[in-house]
Amino acid sequence: MSRLSLAMCCAAGFLVASSPAFSADASAGKALFRQRCTVCHTAESGDSGGAQGPSLIGVLGRPAASAPQFSYTQALRESRLKWDGATLKRFLGAPAGVVPGTSMALAVPEEADRDNLIAYFQSVSGQAPAAAQAIVVPASSAQSANWRSDAPGRQHRIAGASLPAPFATPSSRNSSSVVPKPAGATLALPPGFQVEPFATGLAGPRKMLIAPNGDILVTEISGGRVTVLHPTPDGRHAGGTDVYLKGLKQPFGLAFYPNAQNPQWLYVAETNRVTRYAYQAGDVKPRGETQIVVPQLPSGIGHSPRYRVFAGRQATVRLGGFRIECGRHHVQENTGGD
Repeated sequence: MSRLSLAMCCAAGFLVASSPAFSADASAGKALFRQRCTVCHTAESGDSGGAQGPSLIGVLGRPAASAPQFSYTQALRESRLKWDGATLKRFLGAPAGVVPGTSMALAVPEEADRDNLIAYFQSVSGQAPAAAQAIVVPASSAQSANWRSDAPGRQHRIAGASLPAPFATPSSRNSSSVVPKPAGATLALPPGFQVEPFATGLAGPRKMLIAPNGDILVTEISGGRVTVLHPTPDGRHAGGTDVYLKGLKQPFGLAFYPNAQNPQWLYVAETNRVTRYAYQAGDVKPRGETQIVVPQLPSGIGHSPRYRVFAGRQATVRLGGFRIECGRHHVQENTGGD
């Protein structure tokens, strides 16, 4: 093969790797983004995207963790990634696999969906982020909103007359900014209260259960684990930990069955299914194989499942606008608020 032919083949391979598949559909990507992603993100002006995540307007071609006014994880800030099509596609497929420690929990498992999303981002890539709109804030409101003056017992009063008319201003993206704890910083607490770390190093802890022997089971949604914390005799902190389960898909909910006083089973709600494990107080590993209770749950809609309560042999899983009744022989899905 000639050098020219080899160069052309390499160039063609680069283009294929950097771009979504030729069959990618930007319109389908837009619909998917509106359905699954606007809870946290915005990709173009006027899409009513949420402010929980960074703005994705103009995301293609920019370095990771570069959107202004958003507090990224240290892992993403230090990743040195640049969001071209190929890199973004890999990240969307397995965020924690590409950047361990990222707070991005929801993956896009289907390759066609990832291609369509990237095609959509490319179709709106010429947009510039909307300029910040000046809003006149009454002095009384600015003073009340000053968090530096917060302390237990302080009251905030919001008067309707001090607020702009509905839809007169764009949605606010006042994201928090996480910084290292300053030396000597302490929490302001009511008299008689004390706050200190109980356990550190957990990756997105969410649901906790207290076992009859005092162990604390906690799901780590970003780490894909269920961890057992063993409190010290005085209960002030975790004296040791064991990983009960790992390799889970964004686990959230936990429940003991038939009750918390004498559990025989531990139920775990991942973002896509519900499983259970034979359990007795003091266990740090499952006693048997995984038993699948619900093989498939609606996922990728911005909400994670969580087990709530058992009523006899019936359990309820709630996620977003769905309520799923899990009986012994069937699964019934109902629409309804959480």
